[in-house]
Amino acid sequence: VERGLVSADSVTMPEEFVVLLVIAAELHMAEGDLQHAYERLTAAQRTAERTGFIRGQCLVRLNLGNIKYHQQRYDEALLEYKATLTSALANDWRALANNALNNMGSVAIMLERYEEALTTCDSLLRALGPRSPELQVSLLAHIGYIHRERGGSANAIDFLQRALTLADSIGDPRGGMRASQHLAAALWESGSHQRAIDILEAALKTAARLKATQAMADMEWDLHDWYRALGRHEAAILHMESYSAVMDSLNEARYAGEVARSEVLFGTERKSRRIAEQQQALLLAKAEDRRKAL
Repeated sequence: VERGLVSADSVTMPEEFVVLLVIAAELHMAEGDLQHAYERLTAAQRTAERTGFIRGQCLVRLNLGNIKYHQQRYDEALLEYKATLTSALANDWRALANNALNNMGSVAIMLERYEEALTTCDSLLRALGPRSPELQVSLLAHIGYIHRERGGSANAIDFLQRALTLADSIGDPRGGMRASQHLAAALWESGSHQRAIDILEAALKTAARLKATQAMADMEWDLHDWYRALGRHEAAILHMESYSAVMDSLNEARYAGEVARSEVLFGTERKSRRIAEQQQALLLAKAEDRRKAL
């Protein structure tokens, strides 16, 4: 990124320059260095505004919202996300709109403003009409997620099922995967354990096909917990092992350089101990089940 910034020019290559500054800011945020992230975003914002690069302005505002969210300035973060969403929807930038929508949901849940979040999503859904069915999938899934967070499993299941049905009808496997993930969680919480597992196992296959590694890790962990809760210890161990493998691939992709590799090694060692402890607990549980059976 730094080499790219040296090569790029804010006058002759303003859009590339803005995008690289935003990427640099995101890297600073990942390291917890919010001050340098803010400085990068401020520079990106100046160039984006000077050149009329609207998408760059959206990227900046989204990340400014993330900084304010980390600083617990939730109302200010929400304003940045709303501005990003408005611009992204106007220009049909679906990935940006999805990111802004998800972040708005995080703020609403943090502040427990469930009704406000539901009203916003419902207004957006009506405004979209038949346009952009992929965004409709995201909005329906988001509404379901909010209902789930406020404890309304029945409403959550209804909206998430609608999102999944729409995703399947328009051939949106990524949207369907996300809806399935939330649907499975809502079903588990409502007591429909086997149906939840079946849906999440199917979503896991989709995530693997899409190479959605973070989603795979989340699903493997949930499946481990669910199988363990049901006393199906062999399946739980298999999913813990799969989780370990997925996290290893995530770490390899996430870090580079000698310092980063040392951090990965430390994290891997700590993770290995955690997994070993989990596996030992599961093996003990299996032994106890066999003893009771005798």
